[in-house]
Amino acid sequence: MGWAYQNGLGVTRSLTEAIRYYQMAADQGEPASMSQLGWFHAQGLIVPKNPEIAMDFYLRAGAKGSATGWWNAGCMYESGESPVQKDDAKARKAFAEAAALGHVLAMFELG
Repeated sequence: MGWAYQNGLGVTRSLTEAIRYYQMAADQGEPASMSQLGWFHAQGLIVPKNPEIAMDFYLRAGAKGSATGWWNAGCMYESGESPVQKDDAKARKAFAEAAALGHVLAMFELG
């Protein structure tokens, strides 16, 4: 439902409702929802911009098998957006995890 509300698919578009549904799913351990919540926090859409919370969601999603979660964590480690420290070794590890799950951009990033 979060994706439907985020994109206005069959419902009136509402980012507030999208976040509500993503949070319900994330609370039940659904990794794609965790990754989406991370994105909202990374961008500061509807919720305050908070890279630490975004990274937490990305890492939790990755630990649950989300290639996108690992990819986003790798991008944050690579860029070092404060307060997340730039860490090339952690970025490479996150990209490797994403690549192992089939994430094509992570495969490209690793060469």
